[in-house]
Amino acid sequence: MQNIPGTDIYTTTTTAASTTPPATYDLWINATDNTPNKNSNTTVSISLTILPQETISTYNFSTGAGEDKWAFRKQHKKKPPAVNNVPNIEFTSSRYKKIMADDGVMQIDRSTIRKRYAIHRFNFTMQEPESGVTGIDVLWDGKGYKRFGRKGAAIYVWNFTDSCYEKLSSGTSTYLTLEANITDNIEDYIADDGTFIIIAQQNTRQWWLGRPSRIGTDYIMVNVTYEPHF
Repeated sequence: MQNIPGTDIYTTTTTAASTTPPATYDLWINATDNTPNKNSNTTVSISLTILPQETISTYNFSTGAGEDKWAFRKQHKKKPPAVNNVPNIEFTSSRYKKIMADDGVMQIDRSTIRKRYAIHRFNFTMQEPESGVTGIDVLWDGKGYKRFGRKGAAIYVWNFTDSCYEKLSSGTSTYLTLEANITDNIEDYIADDGTFIIIAQQNTRQWWLGRPSRIGTDYIMVNVTYEPHF
């Protein structure tokens, strides 16, 4: 064991076998000093806790929707919206099928009202306890297009603490893949019931008829890294 200079604290590391069940164990220590004097009559019990290994869960629409994940379409007047329940037109079964895999098949929606942005919203209910989530990776693949306007799109995450969307990533290409990693203040982005909300919104709103804002989602994926607490 190594002494932390200036303290009476000693540290050490040890490795548990991969087959060791998660639990709390006693790590037995026999002490010997530099003299070398030995403490041969007494052992010191140090609590050693074995935790399950880190896991990564993937949330997407490859297995359907309606129980722990939902998608909504199609337009809104602000970028990003000031509330987290718009748009509120749920995808139909045929539309869900278009976002099941990263295969180039997209669910495309366009604005139909002046000063509206095309937008898709995705709600996921995470099964992992919030306290053990150490990272959230988001990937959105799709299309953002506006004739005579700024192409591309941006993705946002809803902050439940501040009650607002925060931009995660954006781009100005017509076809694009947007990715982001959340590692700080994760509790701000997961509601008490596990809700996690992402939106993808086109960069330019519609101004004239015949020049709509368009958003297309090919694939959306959320990976959750979880380290269980014993």
